[in-house]
Amino acid sequence: MKKRAIAALCILLLLLSLQPGALACAPENFVYLNSRAAIVIDYETGAVLFRRNMDMELDPASLTKIMTAYILFEEIAAGNLTMDTLIPVSEHAVHISTTIDHRAPFSEGAAYSVDTFFKLIFLPSSNAATIAVAEYISGSQEAFTERMNATAERLGMDARYGTAHGLWDSNRKTVLCAAILTRSILREFPEVLQYSSLESFLFYDTEYFNINRLLFDNEEIDGFKTGATATAGYCLVTTAERDGQRIIVVTLNAPTRADAFADSEDLLAYGFAALEDRDPDDLLADALAGDLPPENVETYPCTQDGTEMMIVILAVIGVVILGSALFVFLWKKRNQNKPPPGPTPPSSHDPPPDTPPDEEQDRSEKLTGIFAAGGSGPLGSKLLIVAKRKRDGGKDIQVEFALEEARETTDIVDYKPKD
Repeated sequence: MKKRAIAALCILLLLLSLQPGALACAPENFVYLNSRAAIVIDYETGAVLFRRNMDMELDPASLTKIMTAYILFEEIAAGNLTMDTLIPVSEHAVHISTTIDHRAPFSEGAAYSVDTFFKLIFLPSSNAATIAVAEYISGSQEAFTERMNATAERLGMDARYGTAHGLWDSNRKTVLCAAILTRSILREFPEVLQYSSLESFLFYDTEYFNINRLLFDNEEIDGFKTGATATAGYCLVTTAERDGQRIIVVTLNAPTRADAFADSEDLLAYGFAALEDRDPDDLLADALAGDLPPENVETYPCTQDGTEMMIVILAVIGVVILGSALFVFLWKKRNQNKPPPGPTPPSSHDPPPDTPPDEEQDRSEKLTGIFAAGGSGPLGSKLLIVAKRKRDGGKDIQVEFALEEARETTDIVDYKPKD
């Protein structure tokens, strides 16, 4: 039975290794992702087309700067600023740009236009630029983050801001919050796409390229923002338009930048495919009703890397079973070969002087048989073995041999014939 089970397990492992999709069990909406959380929404209606850990609060890294840009646009809309307004940089902002940021160093006492600050925020993702903007608009970073949190609450976002840039681990946001904010800034200030779609710009004779390489690979993509820190992993907000339909994709906490880009591309394809099968009125109804698609969990045991995981698990089980069988085999073999403790039974090759040869041979055969049978496995506490016959004076008589309780469960020790 054990041999059959082991053989069946080996065959199953072989089949799994040859047919990774043999145990397909993921739902239709499953998309394999490396990002810890992700969402896809329809720009027009706000309907959620895909979700994974939609409400999990994570560090958004430089996606924080989307809110800084949103407030900067609000100041322009309020008439407090124009694209040509010069914003001076403080000593603190200069220090950050030259010692920590290194992305676009500022000059002491310099002032840059609002247009330049938008470019610094969206392309090299300058942290010092958001500090300068925060200090100029609100007087301090602390006062500016209070406005950021108030704005988030007004937009229906469950987010927490502690900085204007996201460099430190003090901000928390969900992918749903990032999607809501991106949709809001696109609807209220569509000119933001002029900056998020830029491939490069010059600053102090240095050309800075957009970190979002998807802009260079896919013509449908026209933004939006990247982010990365050691604690946040790699984060990305992407928006694209196809045949007059726009979708927004947000991914958070990918292990690598390449993973974030790959996840976003897969989700863009998924989102546009989902829109092909949906009527706009139905999407709007879903959005108003708060209807959501099924949750796309992080792993399934029967898909892609999940299949490999199952193979590993079964392989471990197989090794355990094989190891256990080998242990039992060696344990039995050891105890079969182990001589029993106590006095050595008489041997036909060394008969006692007072025992006739024919009688000793008969008796030793019986005793040898008892020891061979008894030494092959565990025994009870007390055993009573009845010898078949013993030759005495030419007559066959019944003789009982009492075996004392074994000192070890697998050994027969003392034996003695009863008179």
